[in-house]
Amino acid sequence: MLSYLADWPPSLNLQSIMQLPKVILVGLCCSTLAMGFALAQSSIPIDPDIELRHKRAATVLVDAEQELSRLRAAIEAERKRVVETDVERELNKETIASLQNNLTRAEDTLHKRQAEFDSIKQERDQALQSAQREREKIERQRAEEQRQAEEQSRIEEQRRAQEQTRAAEQRRVEEERRAEEQRQLEDAARRRAQESPSPSERVGPSFDCTASSVANQPLAQLLCADARLSWMDLKYVNTYQALRSTLGPAAQSALTDEA
Repeated sequence: MLSYLADWPPSLNLQSIMQLPKVILVGLCCSTLAMGFALAQSSIPIDPDIELRHKRAATVLVDAEQELSRLRAAIEAERKRVVETDVERELNKETIASLQNNLTRAEDTLHKRQAEFDSIKQERDQALQSAQREREKIERQRAEEQRQAEEQSRIEEQRRAQEQTRAAEQRRVEEERRAEEQRQLEDAARRRAQESPSPSERVGPSFDCTASSVANQPLAQLLCADARLSWMDLKYVNTYQALRSTLGPAAQSALTDEA
């Protein structure tokens, strides 16, 4: 604290400050601490001109109080001085009166300086409050921007999660469809294998392949040469005959002509 005061203008040194009344000294200390605390709380600097005028007003106020203390000390010393002659007593009275007048003027000056300091201090306090409001406004804006960014990030994460879920569902459906198709193909192949006779179990055709007439019929030879075709021919003829047996004579004749 004292090192801070020692850096003030040359007209105000450390020794002169220590001679000030304790009330003024304590008041200056508290004011300086309050200013430092206020500046520390605000991240936005106030107008440098206000700071300069505030510092000068504080310096002038201290100078006025110093002058007032000096005059009071001089009056007290003059009153305590021992006088022996009438001339000395008269001169002593005149000196005390002059010092008293100077003290009155110094008190008026001190009151004016105090009023000026209070006015500048009020202006500075208002500037600090304005800076504080501006800082809070910026902090609110940053907090809102941060909240919006977090909300946007949350929405984007939800969207990606939904897309991943849909993609996984599509893959699952596609895999199930392929599995079903594969199962159907396997079932069909199994049914064909069950329905088709093996070469060792030849069935059909519906006619005698050893007949002499087969040698002159290429289609008949083809049916006799392939076991599966032989089986299909027999199955077709059996179905045809079953259908024919359900019809009357006229319908049977028409079915025969159609065949």
